[in-house]
Amino acid sequence: MSILLMRFKNFNYLKLLVLCCIFTASQAQQDAIKKADSLFRVGAYASAIAIYNNTGQLNSNLHSKIAKAHNANGNHGKAIYHYEEAIRSTNTSAVLLQNELARLYYKTKRFETADSLYAMLADNYPTNPDFQYHLGLIKENSRDSIAMSYYSKAFHLDSTHQKSCVKIAASYLRKRAYKKVDSLISIGLNSYPDNIELISLRAQNEMLQQHYSNAILHFQRLLTLNQQNEYIHSSLGHCYNRSYQFKLAIKHYTLALSYDNQNSTYYTHLAFAHNKESKLKEAIEHYRTAIQLKRPSIDEELFQIAMMYRHQENWKNAIAHMKIYLKEAPDSHRGHYQLALFYDAYYKDPELKIKQYESYTNRFKNDKNTQYFINIAATRLKKLREQAVEASKK
Repeated sequence: MSILLMRFKNFNYLKLLVLCCIFTASQAQQDAIKKADSLFRVGAYASAIAIYNNTGQLNSNLHSKIAKAHNANGNHGKAIYHYEEAIRSTNTSAVLLQNELARLYYKTKRFETADSLYAMLADNYPTNPDFQYHLGLIKENSRDSIAMSYYSKAFHLDSTHQKSCVKIAASYLRKRAYKKVDSLISIGLNSYPDNIELISLRAQNEMLQQHYSNAILHFQRLLTLNQQNEYIHSSLGHCYNRSYQFKLAIKHYTLALSYDNQNSTYYTHLAFAHNKESKLKEAIEHYRTAIQLKRPSIDEELFQIAMMYRHQENWKNAIAHMKIYLKEAPDSHRGHYQLALFYDAYYKDPELKIKQYESYTNRFKNDKNTQYFINIAATRLKKLREQAVEASKK
C-alpha cells in the first residue's frame, strides 16, 4: 500500500512538474510577445519580427503580428505571405485579416486578386461601405465605367464616407454638373468641415462658374488649413485678376512662380495685373519673359543639322546652319568653336581663318571651362599666322 502511495505521489509530482514547465514556457512566450509588441509600437519593426519568429510555432495571431510589422516596414511581399498564413490557420472569422490582405493586394497592384477578395467581402458584408469603395478603386484603375456605381453604393450606405464623396463630386465636376457637385460637397463637409479635397473641389466648382468671390473664399480656406501649393496660388491669382483685385493677383502669381518659374502663362497674367496697376516697366518685363518662354527651343536641332553637314564635309551648309544656331544660342562655346573649325576647313584664305579663330579665343579666353579648346585654337592660330607671313613674302 505504501509503494502504491509513493508511486501516486511521484506521478502527481511529475504531473505538477510538467504543468509548471508548460506554464513557465507559456509565460516566457507571452513575455516575449509583449516585448515584441512594445518594439512594434515604437517602430523597431525588424527587432519585433525577430522575436515573433522565435517565440515557437507560429499561429494565426503571430502570423498576423509579423504581417503587420512587415507591412509597416515596407516589405509588402512578406506581409502578404504572413496575412495569407494567418487566414489559413485561423478557426474564426478572418474579416479583419482579409481586409488588410485585400488592401495590400491593391497596393501592390495585384488588382485581380484584390478584386476577388473585396467582392467576397462585399458579398459577406453588404452594408460595409469601404468594401464597395475599394471595389470602385479597382474598377477605376481598370478604366471600367462601373467604378462610379461602387462609389455611389458606398456613399448610399454611409453619407459620411468622405473618400467616396470626393470621387462622385469630382466626377460630376468633370461633367460640369455644378449643382450636383455643390449638393454632394455640402453633405460631405457637414460631417467633416476640414476635408481639403472637398473644399478644393468646391473652390474649383465656383471658379468654373466664374463665381470668383466665392472661389476666393474657398481657396483662402485651404491656405488657413496649411495647404500651400502652385495650383492654389495660381488659382487665387486668376480669381483676383478676374475680380479686379490686381495687387493680390500679383502676390499670388508671384507665389505660383516660386513653384514653376518657367510657366509663361503666369508671366502673362502678372504683366496684365502690373499694367492695370500702372506699373508699365514691370508689365513689359513680364510680357518679354512670357514671349521668351513661349518661343520653341530649336537650338539643339540646328546644332545637330550643322554637324551632320560637317560629317558630310558640306562646309558651306555647315557654316550656314551653325550661324543660324548661334543666333539662337549666341553664348554657345561649342558653336563658336565648331564654326572656327568649319572656316578652317572650307576657306583657303588664311586671313578668314585667322579672323574666326581670333573671334573665338577673344570671346572665351577667360572661361576656365574652355581652356583645353582655347589652347588647341591658339596653337592652330599661331600656325596660321606663320603661314600668312610666309605667304606675304612671296
